[in-house]
Amino acid sequence: MKQQQQRNITTTKSDTAMDSHHHHHHHHNRPVNRFIRFLFQPSHASSLAFNRIIIGILLFIDTFHERGLSRADIIWSETMIKQRCRFPLFESLSFDSNVQPSFIYAIYTIMIIGLIGIILGYHYRLSTFLYTITYWILLMQDRSRWNNHSYLFGLLAIQLLMNDSNHKWSLDSFWNNRKNDDDDDYIEHWQYFLLRFQIFIVYFYAGLKKFNPDWLSGYSMINISQNWIFRSAMLLSIPDYWIDYYLIHLIGFIFDLFVGFLLIYQPTRWLAFILCSIFNLINSQLFQIGMFPWIMLAIMPIFCRPDWPMIIIWKLGMGNKFCNKNPITDNSHCNTNVQNKQQQQQPQHFHWNIRRIFVAIFVILYIIIQLTLPFAFLIFRGYNTWTTGIYGYNWDMMVHNWNHLHTQIKIRAHDRRNNETIIRYLDSESWTHNNRWTHHADMAKQFARCVEQKLRMNNDYYEHIELYLDVWTSLNGRFAQRIFDPNVDLIRAQWSPFEMADWIIPIYPQSNYWRQRLLNHFESFDSIIRQNEQNGSLTLFLADRPYESFRSYIDDNFIEPIRLIIFDRTLMIRMSNQMTNNEFHEYILIANDQLQIPPGTMIELTTIGSSESYFALLYPHQLSINNKNQLSALDEQQQQQQQSSSTSSSYSELIRKRNAYIASIKHIAIGIHYLIWDCIIITITRLLFETIDLLRCLC
Repeated sequence: MKQQQQRNITTTKSDTAMDSHHHHHHHHNRPVNRFIRFLFQPSHASSLAFNRIIIGILLFIDTFHERGLSRADIIWSETMIKQRCRFPLFESLSFDSNVQPSFIYAIYTIMIIGLIGIILGYHYRLSTFLYTITYWILLMQDRSRWNNHSYLFGLLAIQLLMNDSNHKWSLDSFWNNRKNDDDDDYIEHWQYFLLRFQIFIVYFYAGLKKFNPDWLSGYSMINISQNWIFRSAMLLSIPDYWIDYYLIHLIGFIFDLFVGFLLIYQPTRWLAFILCSIFNLINSQLFQIGMFPWIMLAIMPIFCRPDWPMIIIWKLGMGNKFCNKNPITDNSHCNTNVQNKQQQQQPQHFHWNIRRIFVAIFVILYIIIQLTLPFAFLIFRGYNTWTTGIYGYNWDMMVHNWNHLHTQIKIRAHDRRNNETIIRYLDSESWTHNNRWTHHADMAKQFARCVEQKLRMNNDYYEHIELYLDVWTSLNGRFAQRIFDPNVDLIRAQWSPFEMADWIIPIYPQSNYWRQRLLNHFESFDSIIRQNEQNGSLTLFLADRPYESFRSYIDDNFIEPIRLIIFDRTLMIRMSNQMTNNEFHEYILIANDQLQIPPGTMIELTTIGSSESYFALLYPHQLSINNKNQLSALDEQQQQQQQSSSTSSSYSELIRKRNAYIASIKHIAIGIHYLIWDCIIITITRLLFETIDLLRCLC
């Protein structure tokens, strides 16, 4: 009887234990818990260490070139800082116009010191902090210099700051005897997950952004087929249209959309590596995008198993050099199989601590921000113009092809010194570094405020300054048109980050139709346009609003008249010529009319009617006799240059790079001097004298 009771008690305990184990197992199999345990499972650190070294080297090269260290004396000269307008992300964090160039050199110097520390894994956390802070400070100074890849480099810097890439192959691990401690060969898996997630987002969102009518119709990247890299296709008589449309647009769209999935899925990873290699190598030759394609190539192995470098090392027979223990007699230290490690380190119960809570919050916030930020334009509509949002953070790479035609900046102000209203025209190239700001309303508003401030500083007798901006630009092969209302004073124009500016002129409704007509050639003017293009002459295709006027001066260096062709609507043309004592002649032209305009003529074209006009100006190729002589001399020089060997060209490129590095070293030397002398010695001396004065007062 007692034996039967003991048997029943044992059975009950066993059932209770099984129920408890089943409940515990069910609890741990919840998706959220599985994801958290996945993030914190141990992974070998060797792949992350390789990533740290190679990415650090490429970012080091990037600092000299695209970040501008070699040209810092030009970009950040006192003249440039005081005279040029910049477009900071946050006005409160922008450099003052009185900032010294030596201070900028010091920032670059800190970046270089940080990158050396990252590559060597020396004081890793401090090094990554120095680089990340200085990189983002410089990046936020001017949005007109932004690119998607410069934003990506900043994100990679943040990930380097947060992860443990120095746990292997670093001076930190060497001096802390980490290579004798098996635990530090492993890091938490979230560090791999975030890097893989970021690269997946770059490709996948680039594909999503190509769900764009212009891209899918083949208008974004025109005439790419003319690049030397496609010469083999020319030999095979493949039509240029096939290369431009099917290869660049359609295959590029499919590649971006799906290659991230191929990278994640192990059986297709080899194919993804081949496709990514081809894609990024072609990009490196087609576009001036710095280290971006090389970083995308270098970061591909992050998708492989975390211990892949150790596997290669053992297969090359160099395992003993990287491991203290003999792998034959004791391979516990060098074993690259993570499964045993997971069983040893992963406890039966997952325990939270402050560090893990902080890491989990960081990972979740990072994922949410990267998933949602590219669509922030839905909320921050003030940054939308013809395109959505600030360029350089939403992965819409190569979707928008801008052709800037002309920028006129008109200033009207009251001169209290002479008590008169004055009108001045500014040269945009003398006020800014590039013209990217001209097609973003938020930056146009910043530019207006900047010009007003600088004019008030330099001319204190100017009052009631007004700025009118007339920008002509073309997006993805459309007719060039105005982007901002030229009759609105941008200094006083309303702008809000949450509302689209009402002084933006939208793309004209018929512009897509006329762009298609342009590519298919116009029936009645086909031969004229073709002949002009074959001669290498300039042809401007323009569209304008009703009752707006387009003004232009026809240079008197031309020996032939230019040709004006009207495609749609009615235009009134007003012309004045020096040869006729500036007498005005007016003409009314309707669709399919054309007019020849002699050199040395000022023209004013005004659209008449209820909708936009579409017209073209065909400039002749021939110049006057004096200019012809200059042109022939230039042709002879070009022929001589073309006859020079490719070795000479490579040598000159080598000299250019050498000079860039020499200039960079000089700037770093000035930065080091500033850091040591101005920031340390002078500060310590000042504190010393203040302490002495304080002691004197006390005594």
